[in-house]
Amino acid sequence: MSSSRKSLAELLDEIERLVLANQMKEASDLVEQLLRFKPKNIELLNFKAGILAAQNQHQEALAVLDDIIKIDPTFAEIYSNRGKALYHLGQYKAALASFDRAIKLNATFAPAYSGKAASLRMLNRLKEASWCSDQALRFNPLDSLAFYEKGKVLQLRERYAEAIEAFAQVIKLEPENAQACYDQAWCYAACKQHENAIAAYDQAIQRDPTFEAAYHNKGTSLFILERVTDALEAFEQALQLDPMDSFAHNAKALALVALHRYEEALAAIDQAILLAPNNESMYRNKAGILQNLNRKDEAQYYSHNAKKLARSRMN
Repeated sequence: MSSSRKSLAELLDEIERLVLANQMKEASDLVEQLLRFKPKNIELLNFKAGILAAQNQHQEALAVLDDIIKIDPTFAEIYSNRGKALYHLGQYKAALASFDRAIKLNATFAPAYSGKAASLRMLNRLKEASWCSDQALRFNPLDSLAFYEKGKVLQLRERYAEAIEAFAQVIKLEPENAQACYDQAWCYAACKQHENAIAAYDQAIQRDPTFEAAYHNKGTSLFILERVTDALEAFEQALQLDPMDSFAHNAKALALVALHRYEEALAAIDQAILLAPNNESMYRNKAGILQNLNRKDEAQYYSHNAKKLARSRMN
């Protein structure tokens, strides 16, 4: 059956299938084709906004959502999606207003509560964020974003065991969610459960091989467990992904020191200091490396600089 012979409902189903298959170009092309004939169709415009958002074009998505509201301002879903766009643009207070409008239109619309929870967390209004996550889960017990936001608030409150469980629920609902694996790993590390942390970081990396922070933090846990060669490899993988990560250069230097590879450690710490010239701990680390190389005058100079930076930070 050709597109011209399909009903609008069938074409909308086809767009949804393409979106779920992550075939965004094909979905976008079909939406644009249909909008030429139905430029004010809210379902088509909402698909357009969703496709733009999926491609991180949040400003463009916001413009489309505002056009929908001009056509019909009564849809909670549209205001909720508008709040998400504003959230991704870092406009958290404006996002809250959109989520509140969605809730006013539909007091049981779970995505508005979970989206509001995310914005409240970014504004450090943790008690309210927690309440919104609970409300979202009350109306939709399978709301993965609500579980994620619940976990993030628990993480910030240092209730790590509960946060680990919340992130486990996210992973159960969204098995490919690398960020939830990473946050779960971070909480394991905070509980000093480094074997579990390494396994969870590996899960994050498996889902997203470009997740630089997962390699970096995996290296930290490996280093704590005195698996120094493995830690060094993880730090080097992190630096392949982000050569500008000063802390990964610093961590690499410490691993090289533990392996008594002092000249390489010196090169790594120099790179760290080049990227973060006001970090006192890096100067202290360089002093230690120079001491190991028996370059005592230079070690004393960098030790003195570390103390100067510490004093300036306290003033």
